[in-house]
Amino acid sequence: MIGCGIPDHYPNSDGICINGGVYYEAWVNSSVSAIVCFDVRLEKYRVINAAEGMDLSRATLVNYKGKLGVRTGNCTGNCRHYELWVLEDAETHEWSKNVSVLPVPLWKSVVGNATLYFVGVAGGNDEVVLWPQRVYAPFCVYYYNMERNTFRRVEIKGMDAAVRYYGGCMTLDYVEDVKLMKYV
Repeated sequence: MIGCGIPDHYPNSDGICINGGVYYEAWVNSSVSAIVCFDVRLEKYRVINAAEGMDLSRATLVNYKGKLGVRTGNCTGNCRHYELWVLEDAETHEWSKNVSVLPVPLWKSVVGNATLYFVGVAGGNDEVVLWPQRVYAPFCVYYYNMERNTFRRVEIKGMDAAVRYYGGCMTLDYVEDVKLMKYV
């Protein structure tokens, strides 16, 4: 990527656009995983330094209340807390770490021992969206509200054939027919 301002960087994730910046993970100098921001207005790239203790090896970048959020890893039925890093200031590379203690009895009764992957944050209500590692019928998506410390499972009707043959996939902020959703 000659002339981009960052030598030898190779994107390794999809980008997310927040307030005129496209953020994505990339390998920088062929060995270091980093977050890169492309400022659309200025047409300039810059590396965003990760916070100390932030592991980018399995990170998901999200828009959290208009700021870049980074969730690392996944959560199984034994998960006890949830961490979301939020970029408070892109110029000074200042991050805050939000830790939510999960409601364990509710979590275990809804999730069991399933491994859930962090998909993103649903716009409007700031609920964390989680997706099971293995998708089976009934087709379910999980939502965790960090502020209210509540957890719910939503079953989506009419997706059995797609899940059985394709394994399912998850895209946020797209609703075709809300009547097909059933809250459990």
